[in-house]
Amino acid sequence: MGKLSMQNPKNNNNDDDDTERRRLLELISKKGLKVLTRAELEHLQILLELKDYRTNEKANKAKKKLLKKMNIAIYELYDNNT
Repeated sequence: MGKLSMQNPKNNNNDDDDTERRRLLELISKKGLKVLTRAELEHLQILLELKDYRTNEKANKAKKKLLKKMNIAIYELYDNNT
């Protein structure tokens, strides 16, 4: 009998999240935060907050800086819609 390939759905979700995080980060690195919708910004914010960069000090610092910019962009989008 062959072995059944059982994938852990949690790992698939993590892979999907990593792919989505990379896609959105690539977009903003090329075109800036303004190209993302409010929903995309909020989704990326969650994905970044979940990603652990503590072992890479430079990446962790960049993450914090980007999250600050994203918070401002999200606030501005909320403010413009009201």
